[in-house]
Amino acid sequence: MITACLCLSAGQRIAWYMNGETSYIVWRCCTWSCWNVCPYPVVTDGEWWTTRPLTQDMLPGPVVGEGGNATNPKHGDYEPGDGEADYWSIWVLLFCGTFGSLIVLCTACGPAMRKGGPPLATAVAMFVAFLLHLACCICVGIQFFSYQEDQEVYNRFAYDQYDHISTTLSYYLTTNKYYYSFGNCVVSAFVFCLFSCFYEGIFALCAVMAHHDMMEPSVTGVRKWDSKGWGEPSSGPSIEAGKV
Repeated sequence: MITACLCLSAGQRIAWYMNGETSYIVWRCCTWSCWNVCPYPVVTDGEWWTTRPLTQDMLPGPVVGEGGNATNPKHGDYEPGDGEADYWSIWVLLFCGTFGSLIVLCTACGPAMRKGGPPLATAVAMFVAFLLHLACCICVGIQFFSYQEDQEVYNRFAYDQYDHISTTLSYYLTTNKYYYSFGNCVVSAFVFCLFSCFYEGIFALCAVMAHHDMMEPSVTGVRKWDSKGWGEPSSGPSIEAGKV
C-alpha cells in the first residue's frame, strides 16, 4: 500500500510563490498567552508558479542565439522540447508500480489470512507483480541514478532555468530547494519497489513449490480452497446459532 501511494505521488504538482518582495513587517504574538512578540514579513507583488514534472517537456533546451539567454532566447530560435516527457520513467513508475502493488494487495491478502486460492494462480500473479516492479526499478535507475557528465536539466523556478550538472539526477532533485519533495518521493518509491521485488519473487517461488507439494501450506500460507478453510464442517450434523 505504501508503494502504491508513493508511485501515485510521483505525479505531484510543485507550486512556489515567486517574485515576492517584503514590503513591511507585522508584529504578532508568538504564543497563545502573548508572552513575546515576533516579526512576520508580509510578502506582496508575487505570484504562484506551478509545474508538474510528470508532463514536463522542456528538454533539450532552446538554441540560444547571440544576445539571448536561456530564459529569454533570441527571437527566431525554436521552442524547447522534443515531444516526449522529460521524466519518462515516472510514467512507468506511475502505472506499473501502482498496478503491481494492487496485484500484491489482492493476491497476498488471502494467503496472509490462511485462506489463499490455488497456488499456481497465486504464483503467476505475484510473478507479474515482480516483473512490473522490476521494470520500475530498471527505468527509474537508468534515468535518475545513472551518472552523466554535463547533463542538462530544467528548473522551472530558477533564474537560469537550464543548468548542466555532473551528478546524478536524483542527487540534484533531492538537494534542490524547489524539487526536493519530488526527488525524495521518486527515491522512496524506487527503494520500496526494489524491496517489493525481493518479497514478490520469494513469494512466487514459495507458491510454486507449494503447488508441487514440496512445502507445507503452513510454511507458505498458500493452499487450495476448500470448505474447511472457511470454518464449514464437511460432514456431520450442522450447528445452529445459539445451540451447542
